[in-house]
Amino acid sequence: MTAATFDNGRQRAPRTHPPYARQQRDALADPAVSVWVAIGPMAWNAARSHQGDYAHGRPNVWLLVPDDTEPDALDWTCCRGHEPVLIWRAGKVAGERIKALIVALMLDGVERVLIAGLKEGHLHIAEVAHG
Repeated sequence: MTAATFDNGRQRAPRTHPPYARQQRDALADPAVSVWVAIGPMAWNAARSHQGDYAHGRPNVWLLVPDDTEPDALDWTCCRGHEPVLIWRAGKVAGERIKALIVALMLDGVERVLIAGLKEGHLHIAEVAHG
């Protein structure tokens, strides 16, 4: 478990890594690896079924947000440097829960997030503005 510090110096409560982060530690050390985060009622199934997938000769890493866990309760620092991090909606997910995941990822240093898994097939981009 790790504790993060906000810009104002306050500390967050200790958090655990998302499921599969420890098993994928070696792959996560490679910044060229694509990171997917499954969220929704089918997140466990999505992440489990995609473990070991490859794209462009490199493994895709699949992490997830369990339904009984708030996104900000997890330590997403393992996703830094893997921009864009891709969010997969695994079933019906409230927009506020997706927003909470995006905020949690960005608070932990992820600068670009793409949301996939929409029925219409659209991608939505959230980015940190520098300057």
